[in-house]
Amino acid sequence: MTIEDFEVLARARFDNCMELLTTTKHVEYTRNNDKLYNFKRAGEILRCSPEQALLRMWIKQVVSIIDIVEDIDKGKLPTPEILAEKVGDGINYLPLLEALIVERVLNDTK
Repeated sequence: MTIEDFEVLARARFDNCMELLTTTKHVEYTRNNDKLYNFKRAGEILRCSPEQALLRMWIKQVVSIIDIVEDIDKGKLPTPEILAEKVGDGINYLPLLEALIVERVLNDTK
């Protein structure tokens, strides 16, 4: 892959991630104007921190990506749509985790 092709791929990926994080999935996972509501609620239900709840949800995405790589080794290629979805989902959990931690740090310093 050329540098230019990679830059196009990366830019498209991060543009898509921003779209999902701020628009597409925003309404589905936000409540009471709290972007991190789902992880806080999941933490309550699972009796763990919101950060731990996020990690538990994120591992599903990581497993899917591992399965894709293992399938490739067996000669089965993912569709472009599935690959894009799983990579995007895997990436999106990291800024959400960062937001949870930043929010905790800011609340602890008040």
